[in-house]
Amino acid sequence: MEAKGLGCALEYAPAELRWARSADHPYGARLDHLLPADYRAFVKEVGYPVLGFKYYDWHGRSFLPPEPMAVLSPMVYDPSSGLPREAEGEPTTCRHAFFAGYDLSDVHGFALAEDGVWVIENSVVVEHVGSFTEWLQGELSELERHIADPGSGEDTDPDDAGDPHRLFEYSLEHDLSDRSPYSAADLELSWVENQAGSP
Repeated sequence: MEAKGLGCALEYAPAELRWARSADHPYGARLDHLLPADYRAFVKEVGYPVLGFKYYDWHGRSFLPPEPMAVLSPMVYDPSSGLPREAEGEPTTCRHAFFAGYDLSDVHGFALAEDGVWVIENSVVVEHVGSFTEWLQGELSELERHIADPGSGEDTDPDDAGDPHRLFEYSLEHDLSDRSPYSAADLELSWVENQAGSP
């Protein structure tokens, strides 16, 4: 990727990355039973890569660290069994671990289950695509084809490519002590965000 001038398209999320959006299941999610040995070996060796050539890049992938995975996994709907049920004071036992996405807002991506990797579209389980290793080999082949295209990086803006699926934007810093709290007057204001030039 560096040789093709696409180094700006790859970053790595830290394992301790937080998730700022409110979690529907505040006690977290029980996912360990869904994470196979080949996935665990990948994370140990590679970490959590975030790859994208532009904003909302459907060719890119954001691998989710534990907390974002725990927040999004209970949102995965399985047509045969519905949504996972929350147990008061306990982590929610999930049937799918949403581990990589190409659109985090609408929960498009991939989830691990006891029988391998499933495609997730709009939070719904859609299609089984094999084991984690089989899925990863297919993803790498597709990425090689995408990078080999001479035009694939021409429009890459480093600022856009860095967080294609807004994983970092949705996360929260560990230490907020250097930020002053909102005042009562601040909270009465109507905040408007100018999104000109970005989604």
